[in-house]
Amino acid sequence: MEELLADGIGPVNLETVIKYHRELRAGDVVDVTCGWVWGEGKTYRVEHRFARADGELSATISHVSGLLDLRTRRLVENPAREWAVRAKDPTLLGVEPVCS
Repeated sequence: MEELLADGIGPVNLETVIKYHRELRAGDVVDVTCGWVWGEGKTYRVEHRFARADGELSATISHVSGLLDLRTRRLVENPAREWAVRAKDPTLLGVEPVCS
């Protein structure tokens, strides 16, 4: 994040959808997954699944985001590349490392 902001780029959330499937109660153990979905455009999707220890799905959260050029106030053309060049492990974001 610090590198993005230093370069004049910041993440922006454009849409969030939360779907509740099952109740969670205090003390429930929850596994949370996070997957990045990349397309061809200026936006990407991040999807989260919240599942109880017994595997039952409790909630899904999906959001559409982009990277905003803070000078021009426009979305950058290739957000996957911008994340990849700065990430310590780009594969966690579902992108290939960028060779310098």
